[in-house]
Amino acid sequence: MDRYRNVTFFVDIMHTNGVSFFVAISRHIKHVSIIPIRKRNHDTMLSCVDKVKAAYEHRGFKVKRLFMDNTFECLRDDLQGSNRNIDLYCVAADEHDPNIERCI
Repeated sequence: MDRYRNVTFFVDIMHTNGVSFFVAISRHIKHVSIIPIRKRNHDTMLSCVDKVKAAYEHRGFKVKRLFMDNTFECLRDDLQGSNRNIDLYCVAADEHDPNIERCI
């Protein structure tokens, strides 16, 4: 627990048969969280991050970093706010993070 208390996530949106899912995988623990979503807007994405964060914090972990594509850049200010304190790293345009892509 001491070694992996601070959690890093890789996040993306997956589409299957017309249904969209918020998908997050933790770097070292390799736990995958999947949340079905209806809209791909700011409030929905922030709500999904909060749900995943709450599930981990309930078990004693601290979410510190998120790696996402540029679609999630609009969340930067909210994630670095006082109650979340999460660093957001966005991959360059037209690139994807291999960790989440392999998971999907």
